[in-house]
Amino acid sequence: MKITFLCQYFPPEMGAPAARTYEHARYWARLGHEVTVITGFPNHPTGIIRPEYRGYLVKREKVDGIALLRTWVYCTANKGFFKRVLNFFSFLFSSFILGALMTTRPDVIVGTSPQFFCAVAAYLLSRVKGVPFVFEVRDIWPLTLRELGGLSTRHPLVLLMQWLEDFGYRSADVVVSVLPAAEGHMVSRGMDPAKFHYLPNGIELDGRRDGGAPEIVRSAIRPGAFTVGFVGTLGRANVLETLIDAARLLEPDGVEVVVVGHGPEREQLVARADGASNIAFVGPIAKEAVAPALGLFDACYVGYRRSSLADFEKIAIKDEARPLILKENATNL
Repeated sequence: MKITFLCQYFPPEMGAPAARTYEHARYWARLGHEVTVITGFPNHPTGIIRPEYRGYLVKREKVDGIALLRTWVYCTANKGFFKRVLNFFSFLFSSFILGALMTTRPDVIVGTSPQFFCAVAAYLLSRVKGVPFVFEVRDIWPLTLRELGGLSTRHPLVLLMQWLEDFGYRSADVVVSVLPAAEGHMVSRGMDPAKFHYLPNGIELDGRRDGGAPEIVRSAIRPGAFTVGFVGTLGRANVLETLIDAARLLEPDGVEVVVVGHGPEREQLVARADGASNIAFVGPIAKEAVAPALGLFDACYVGYRRSSLADFEKIAIKDEARPLILKENATNL
């Protein structure tokens, strides 16, 4: 097949959208499919384009059998709602225009969300090319923005995104989600239930131990201390303020916390940790270094802010499967 995939983020950028799109495209290419990914120039989450990509309006690349078409976007750091919306809009227009002019007709076009404007570009491109449109949904927007971003249900941009969400569910030929319990919500917004397919995230088992833990993480760990680590996006959904507050309370007990990553909450978290000698912040690390880095910690922190969004991630596990899952987890640990 000829597959065109639109995603604003792609390696060397960090984060789930970039990683998931890359892994999908890499495996499809390995299976013999012709894959084109339309994406932006790497700048997430800092808003600063990497030096090797500066000065271009468009650039073609070939990565692991994937044909990349990189397009200009308005760059901004991963904070500030209105600037981020401008960033999203810029990719909508540039990816659609370049996709229409600089790509051949595929068999299918996939658009991923978040963010919705990327999916809109994919839909428009599918109409121009006359091919099916697959809508991949990882987070439920604009509900996520309302619950975690504090935006009103009557906010003009929320209303626009609500319309785009409903339009995406209705207009897509197929809707794919990593959220096992999202179908009911999508049907309530106008999706034909026959379109829905649940496809969970995966992990590259053979590659998770590749490489070593970066020295920047090793040097942040104090010898002999019990170390709790976090690796990921420093966002509001991760409730990292709880980890920081707990670390301050446990400072006399020799517990150390290492926070690895970048995100919109970093400055606030650093300020919250001010004066604590047992809290270290480390910048983002390469994807292949994540598993070795996690292996350095005595315990890892995972937080999720309480909200109705968690309902979309619930999935029933049959009782007879539990012993196998527990046994397998214990073996891995």
